[in-house]
Amino acid sequence: MRTVGCRLQNRQLHTQGRGQLCAGCLLRKMAGYFSLPVKIPQHGDVGGTAPHSSPIALLSLHTTTRLRPRGFLPSPGPRGFEHSSDIHGTRQGAAMSTRTLCRSISWQHQVSDGVRVVADRFGGPGVLRVEQQSPPPDPRPHEVVLKVSAAGVNPADTYIREGKYKYLPSDFPFTPGIEGAGTVVAIGAGLEGFEPGDSCLFFGHNGQHTGSHATYCTADSAVCHRLPPEMDLELAAAGAVAYWTAFRALHQNMLRPAGQGDTVFIHGGSGAVGLACLQTAKALGVETVICSTGSSLGEALLYAQGASLVVDHRHEGHMKAVMKATSGRGVDVVVEMLANANLGEDIKILAQHGRVAVVGSRGPVNVDPRDLMLCEGFVHGVYLWSATREEREDALAFLIKGIESGALQPNVGRRYPLAQAAEAHEEVISRSAKTNGKIILIP
Repeated sequence: MRTVGCRLQNRQLHTQGRGQLCAGCLLRKMAGYFSLPVKIPQHGDVGGTAPHSSPIALLSLHTTTRLRPRGFLPSPGPRGFEHSSDIHGTRQGAAMSTRTLCRSISWQHQVSDGVRVVADRFGGPGVLRVEQQSPPPDPRPHEVVLKVSAAGVNPADTYIREGKYKYLPSDFPFTPGIEGAGTVVAIGAGLEGFEPGDSCLFFGHNGQHTGSHATYCTADSAVCHRLPPEMDLELAAAGAVAYWTAFRALHQNMLRPAGQGDTVFIHGGSGAVGLACLQTAKALGVETVICSTGSSLGEALLYAQGASLVVDHRHEGHMKAVMKATSGRGVDVVVEMLANANLGEDIKILAQHGRVAVVGSRGPVNVDPRDLMLCEGFVHGVYLWSATREEREDALAFLIKGIESGALQPNVGRRYPLAQAAEAHEEVISRSAKTNGKIILIP
């Protein structure tokens, strides 16, 4: 950013770049947008007869097309306002106020229309359709508008689309998508911590959908997290939910976090979360990580990622192979992706005081409590939306550091355009194309 003084009086902040303007220029721009019949001061104009040539974040449009002050504005001195700080207290505050108002006025004029995926009712993938999307309205004070670079596709997106999730949208049509990564194009008035041009990761809190299956997405700032400007946004979108789930399952939400000396079994290791759990376990110091998969491609990928042993969960004897690999001792930690099918067997392979982290389930399950009693084990659920912002920030710091060091390598299994969102939803559940890694949508 380059800042220069007003040539006429050198009293008014006038900046070039990022939309900052002195009051005269800003009023002139507003008059052009709204065809206002107002007297526009000249650049650097001061004095008691002209409108105050100070940053005008406290001004609003009156219904009679006059400009009026919103709240208290002090009177100018004999030479007008000596500095912009006469109104806002500091030059920094004045520049921030001007910047905020300029953004809220002009950002829609600087972006093009896009497309979005919508559903008019709950149902299967066929309820999804694509329509044109105009830039969203101005964000509310706590909101951020982003241009989406990539949106992750998760099983939870399909459950919400079907109407089979705890948290569901209340209005139709709605745009699916609980996570994504993109660039900030506008922020709510007065919101601090974000600037247009920032790279951000975002995902719904308490399971709310953010509408990431679109060119533009408006999200609550509480679920937006700034990223290093050099980070690949596709990798960020592929890593958000998967790696945060892995970190929560193995570290944050575990009675005894997984680490050195533990043997970890990832039941369903070649999907996005499974691969994230493998890499996270290794990054946490776990030496022995056993994984299961249902394809030869998944087996090759898991070994390449550092798995100690890969078993085929299509075979009924795969749990015996896990016990054999541990010399009958069992495993310290199981990360379970499909508890309704496997939880009963998971408990049987636990070592003494072993733990099962349930990451996914699609229905009820019957277990024998005596198996849990024999090993004095624990079963706990993993629900990412229960994480506090501090916990999410810790997980994000772990993810960024891991990506930068190479310890964590988000794997994009397949990319789909928005027009093929229905196919992406089908694939994330069926894995019919034997997709390994994260499925993402590219607007």
